[in-house]
Amino acid sequence: MKGFEIAEAKAGGWAGRVRFFAVLSLQDMRQRFAGSRLGLLWLILQPLFYLALMTVVFYGVLQVRFGGQGLEAYALALLTGLAAWLGCNEGLSRAAGSLVERTHLIRNFPLPRILIPLVPLVGALIYQVAFLAVLLAAASWRGGLSMEAPLLLAALALEALLLAGLAWLAAAVTVLYRDVHYLLTFVLMAWLYVTPIFYPADVVPERLAPFLVYMNPLTLLVVLFRSAVLGAPVEAGVWIVLAAESAACAAVGYFFFRRIESALTDLL
Repeated sequence: MKGFEIAEAKAGGWAGRVRFFAVLSLQDMRQRFAGSRLGLLWLILQPLFYLALMTVVFYGVLQVRFGGQGLEAYALALLTGLAAWLGCNEGLSRAAGSLVERTHLIRNFPLPRILIPLVPLVGALIYQVAFLAVLLAAASWRGGLSMEAPLLLAALALEALLLAGLAWLAAAVTVLYRDVHYLLTFVLMAWLYVTPIFYPADVVPERLAPFLVYMNPLTLLVVLFRSAVLGAPVEAGVWIVLAAESAACAAVGYFFFRRIESALTDLL
């Protein structure tokens, strides 16, 4: 970070913190693909890889269908579900090591540490919004936008709240136990497969539904994203449960981070 950026962080107050957060987020986005020949193209290749692989496995081999529709509908439903997971995966996997990666800055400058785990979420959410915009365009070309499309903004706001809480938890626990950063890779992959992304939620066994559907905030996000893109109806209870889970996660993550924040510099 340059000298004037550090001065912004030292200035204190909400204005200084907002400027610091914006500068750090912009820097993070610039450095994300530094040295990569394909650069932003990887953001397109990743979901296309999952689309190709999972379409062959679930649509072609296992004969999974969404509402009995064909390949085109399956691909759009699959990509919409992947959009939810890719945003969570990208944001959390990078947020977990955010404090460790900025050890030098934290030790030498009075930075607002509470903001640092949120920096990777900005790029992840921007990527997700761009991806969803493409899916909305595809859905519009296929049959018109649904009446639920504007509610996508509310779903993204709840996701940001959920991810903020998880990012604070992941970053703080990673400082305490460095192996958590590596373990998180397996947790996120397991989260992908236990969430009804490659298959519809109604095929989940009834005994597992409370855990994989109702208590899984990613499942609720997938349901809301598909509602916005594909026009599927959603019960009000989905919004209520997701809002409660997101708020609870944000509160737990925030207070846990604040509780050990004073010890972070020594642990780093």
